[in-house]
Amino acid sequence: MFAGAVVSIQGPFFPEVARSKGASSTESGLVFGIFEFVKFIMAPIYGKLLGGRLNMYKVLNSGIATTSICCVTFGYLHLIQGRTAFIASSVIVRFIEAVGDSAAVTAGFAIIISEFPNAVATTFAIMETFYGIGMIGGPVLGGCLYELGGYSFTFSTIGILLMISACVIYYLFILNVDFSQKDKAEMSTTDNNQKNDIGITKILMIPSITLAAFSLFSATSALGFINATLEHHIVDFHLNKFQIGTIFALECGTYALTAPCFGALCDRIKSPENVSVIGAVFIAVGFMMLGPLPYFPIEKGLLVICVGMLTTGIGTGAVFVSSFTIFLQSSLKNGFQDDVVTYSLASGVWTSVVSLGFFAGPLAGGILDDLIGFRCGTIFVISIQISYLVADYSYRAYKGTSRYHHDQYKI
Repeated sequence: MFAGAVVSIQGPFFPEVARSKGASSTESGLVFGIFEFVKFIMAPIYGKLLGGRLNMYKVLNSGIATTSICCVTFGYLHLIQGRTAFIASSVIVRFIEAVGDSAAVTAGFAIIISEFPNAVATTFAIMETFYGIGMIGGPVLGGCLYELGGYSFTFSTIGILLMISACVIYYLFILNVDFSQKDKAEMSTTDNNQKNDIGITKILMIPSITLAAFSLFSATSALGFINATLEHHIVDFHLNKFQIGTIFALECGTYALTAPCFGALCDRIKSPENVSVIGAVFIAVGFMMLGPLPYFPIEKGLLVICVGMLTTGIGTGAVFVSSFTIFLQSSLKNGFQDDVVTYSLASGVWTSVVSLGFFAGPLAGGILDDLIGFRCGTIFVISIQISYLVADYSYRAYKGTSRYHHDQYKI
């Protein structure tokens, strides 16, 4: 939950602080995006190492501790004078923070899957719900804390809360863990690693996973686009930081509320790809209202933007949960062993794709916002969603509907 807050907390006010230093929307997008680019690189590496060399509990704890320290540090970077120094230091701190966050997220997903192998989508959705609550609380709490105590106070508060959670995790999972279970998990990962040498490329070459990765990238790039540019888009409404944070929270709140429903659905149907299709449609419609889309018969207004955020949140919940389910089910269907090694690598690859989208979205959003504005920039996100829908339909037409369903493995 607090890790989600760390990711989203700066949305309502960091672009304004960066502009006060003379930075452009593109440079603000780089600060948002570098965090996810590092996770894109590191997540599959952690996924592979968790298969036999690293203890999941210790990786989870150290990752959260690193993230919390970087969060507090980030809160004092605004004291640096000069655009170049401010942006460079922000990028460096976010780089280190991303290393810790990718470790925590990958280990957390692997632990959840290994504990609940028969209800992967449901338990993953529960975990994503708490992450979504953090994403909700990040902008709202961040905007409130910013109004109350300023830039440093905001990041210090969230960072300290995250450090407290790291201490609790250390106490529960390392000092007082059931060592018989812990040793069993470590032996399982080490033994299976010798007979299940799998890699990222091998997983991504599975067609259903390739499509799921495309769907996931499309959804996360949309969210990244919003994080980097929405504050600038609604600046003419003259809202305070708390109000801006509340608007950001609409998307995350809807996502958190709908994710468990989509998780239960994915655990019960044979084709979670259908849920991904629903998600892409909702995201595309949401962005048509956020702009709104040029030549769309709707005027820009706060109510329309709020409805667009809610619609986008529903689509995000559908895509996130269904894609994770497809990653695991298709891996098992195509011969990978049902063990922690596969769980860890599938989790790492999924997290990597998420991060790639969150890197591309803010970067593209910042550039498009500078060049053509938010409204025309939404065409970029809508086009990606349509591209996924075309690719999914083409694959179904090529394989045949009955065979396509037959290929889906049911846990």
